[in-house]
Amino acid sequence: MCVIPGLRSVYLQIMMVGRSISLSCSRLGISLMLAYFMKKNSAEQKLQNSAYALIIGGALANMVDRAYNGFVVDFFDFYWGIHHYPVFNVADIAICIGAGLLALDAFKDDKKSGQKNEDNFS
Repeated sequence: MCVIPGLRSVYLQIMMVGRSISLSCSRLGISLMLAYFMKKNSAEQKLQNSAYALIIGGALANMVDRAYNGFVVDFFDFYWGIHHYPVFNVADIAICIGAGLLALDAFKDDKKSGQKNEDNFS
């Protein structure tokens, strides 16, 4: 078996750079898609537009952090007794709140459409 010294470390570095680039491209693509959705929404859809803005901001903040540092800096670290909660940062909080607002908006719209359907059947 022929082994070239240092080839494995070069391969791993290429894989890490490729992973970072692919993550950045996917974050940028999703952010552009959400920005398009936000542009197509009316100004009255405040909850949905706020959710899109939070997700875009969080994704781009993580992308910039990864481009600047080579990794995302997570700094909130919580323990409860012997239990350890996963470490996260402000961008992660924004993404989670934005996703929650989108889910809330979807349920809110379902209630409105359900009430309209009930009115049609009575």
